[in-house]
Amino acid sequence: MCNSQFNPNLSPVTAQHEKELCSLFPKQSDFISDVYKTLSKNLLPQVNLLVLFTLLYKQYQKREFGIFEKYQLLYVPFSIVAQNNETTWTRFRPKPVKELHTSFLSFMMAETNRIELSQVCQKYGMSFGQSHCCGLLFGSHQDIESYQKTKLYAERNYLRSAIESLAMPVIEDISFDEIPENNIDLGCYEYMFFQEYTQTLENLTLPQSRENISKAVMENIKEAWNSVSLLSPTLPKLQ
Repeated sequence: MCNSQFNPNLSPVTAQHEKELCSLFPKQSDFISDVYKTLSKNLLPQVNLLVLFTLLYKQYQKREFGIFEKYQLLYVPFSIVAQNNETTWTRFRPKPVKELHTSFLSFMMAETNRIELSQVCQKYGMSFGQSHCCGLLFGSHQDIESYQKTKLYAERNYLRSAIESLAMPVIEDISFDEIPENNIDLGCYEYMFFQEYTQTLENLTLPQSRENISKAVMENIKEAWNSVSLLSPTLPKLQ
C-alpha cells in the first residue's frame, strides 16, 4: 500500500480506460462500465483494478478455473508462497503480482466503494472475497461461502498470517519462471491470468509519468485538497 513510485500500470483509472476496455472486451462491456462507475465514485484508484475485475469476469464466463477448480472459484494471488525448508517460507511477487498487491489492498480500505462493488458483482451473479491478506477469490457468493467453511481455507489463512507475523522473506522483481514449483498459489490458469493482465495493460493509453496526468484530473485533485482544507477541523498547534 502507500505507493510512492510512479508506475503507469498504477496510474489513475479514467473514462478513457473504461472505453478502451469495453472495446477490447465487448462481451463484458456492461460489467466493465458498472465496475468503473463504482471504482471511481468519489475515488481515484489505479487503472489495474479495472483490468483485474474485467479479466476475472471474462475468465469466469469461460470457466477457466485454476487451483480452486474443485470449488468453482477463480483465485488471484498477491504473493506466491513456497517453502524453503521446515521453518522458512518465502513470498514471491513478480511485477504484475506486486502491482495488484499494491492496488487491491489500498482499494479494500475504501469501505463504501468496496461494499458497492460487491453489490455490482451480485448484479451479475458474482461475488469476491479475500484469502487472508494476499489473495482474491472470485465466483458465486454461494461458492465463496462454501469454500470459506472448508479446512483448506482455514489452514491457508493460518499459514499465510503466520508467515506475515514472522516476517518471512519477500522477493520482488523476479520472473514467474524463477518461482519454485513447490509453491501453493500458481497454477496454469493463474499464470495465464497474469499474462493477459500484462497484455491488456499494454493496450491501454497510460501516462508514462506523473507529469503526463491530464490537467482535468490534477484540477480535481487540487479541488479535493481545497475542500478537505476548508472542511477539516482546526488542528491544535504542536507543543
